[in-house]
Amino acid sequence: MNSSLKILIVCASLAMPTFMAGISHAQNESVVLGFQSWKNNRVDEAKTTLERLNSQEKSSEKKSGKSSNKTARPDQKIQQAQINLELAQELTVNDYFVLYLSQFKQKDAFIEAAKKLSADETAELMMSYQKRLSGPDPVDVRGAPGLIGNTSIK
Repeated sequence: MNSSLKILIVCASLAMPTFMAGISHAQNESVVLGFQSWKNNRVDEAKTTLERLNSQEKSSEKKSGKSSNKTARPDQKIQQAQINLELAQELTVNDYFVLYLSQFKQKDAFIEAAKKLSADETAELMMSYQKRLSGPDPVDVRGAPGLIGNTSIK
C-alpha cells in the first residue's frame, strides 16, 4: 500500500465518529469487537471524558479561586458527559447491532461477531429482530378509511 493511501486511510479513520469507529488492520481483514468489548469501550470513553471535564472544572476553579461563579457552559458539558456515561452503561446487544455492526458489509464480519456473542446476547438479538418483524401491536382498523376490511364505504 503506498504512503498517500495510508495517510488517506488514517485521516478517514480519525474523521469517523468515535461511536461508530471500526478497527481495520489490512485491506480486507477487519477485527470485529464482541458486544461486551464494544460496550466496555463506550463506557471507558464516556468515563474518560467525564473525568477530563471534571478535572478541567476543578483546575479552572483553582486558577480563578471562585467555585461559586461557574459558567453554565462547563457545567452543561459535565452534565451531558454524565448522561453519556449512563447511556453507555445501558447499551444493549440491539444497540451493538444497530450502532456498531451496521458499518460492516461483509458476511465474514458478521460471522466473527456472531462467534463472540453469548447465548443470552444472541437470544436478546433474535427476540429484538422478531419484535421488529411482527411490527407494532395490532390495532382495530375496521373503521379506518382506505384499509382492507373497511366496509363503511360512503
